[in-house]
Amino acid sequence: MNIDTKTQSLPTLIADFLGKDGLNIDNLFADIWKRMGVATLLRRAGFHKRFGLEVTQVVFCCCFGSG
Repeated sequence: MNIDTKTQSLPTLIADFLGKDGLNIDNLFADIWKRMGVATLLRRAGFHKRFGLEVTQVVFCCCFGSG
């Protein structure tokens, strides 16, 4: 877990989960990303790898339909 994230500010269940030994959050995120088919959804929405927007901007566009 990112040591900059203060465990006191996270709910107990999440803090315990992210604090597990041997948990690689990057691999977990990548696995969830694949299972949910996020890459396919983004391509269908017209986004591609070199689109030029930051992830936060893409999420905003997907959530609020502006772009």
